[in-house]
Amino acid sequence: MTPSEATVLITHAAMLDNRQISEPAAKAWADALADVDFDQDALDAVATYYGAPGDLAERRWIMPHHVRHLRAKAREQRVAAAHAIYDGDPGETGAQSAENLRSLTAAAASGQLPVRPVRAALDSGHSVPSPRLLALTEAVGATVPGEQPAIGVNTLGVPCQRCSALKGRMCRSRRGGISREVHPWRLTDAQRTAAGLPPMSRAEYEQGIAQRREASRQALAEPSPTTTPIAQDGQ
Repeated sequence: MTPSEATVLITHAAMLDNRQISEPAAKAWADALADVDFDQDALDAVATYYGAPGDLAERRWIMPHHVRHLRAKAREQRVAAAHAIYDGDPGETGAQSAENLRSLTAAAASGQLPVRPVRAALDSGHSVPSPRLLALTEAVGATVPGEQPAIGVNTLGVPCQRCSALKGRMCRSRRGGISREVHPWRLTDAQRTAAGLPPMSRAEYEQGIAQRREASRQALAEPSPTTTPIAQDGQ
């Protein structure tokens, strides 16, 4: 959000709380909401805040964190209602899969996907604006030769227990930035949720890591095959 956009947002709020509009305030709001898009959802967050039941005389002025929270909540509700299920493409890379999943989630959050139950989403396919995703969704539900049909999974439809990312949000890296791929634990939870199973517990997750480490240790501990020197002529 830019200072000029923040000015419009503060002006919108001033119509309800009579606050003073100033350039420093707009700059401060823009800094606080630098990673938030200025859109109708941001404006609606103001209306939601002041339109909620309660005594306005006891309510504090809306602040940037209120806009962030209410905007994100509205978009998360759209994502949940759209049941945008992305099966992916066996030929795409992890980075491509993450990018396509972000595009699909953004389309659902912006209201570009209709509200529908899971069955309708699986039967009718996606309504995705991205040309690449439109091409990919033609293969949704198709069986790859030699494999069993895949269960549709919305990876961002569950929170990440590994990095605490909320539903609809991409995973975070160790340094706190946005990761290009979701954590394996989250993928497993999404698959289990789609199958009607509870999320994986931390004990199960750590047990799986321990088993993989043990398998790697055993593989490294195995003696390498020895070779017999080729005898030279006359030896």
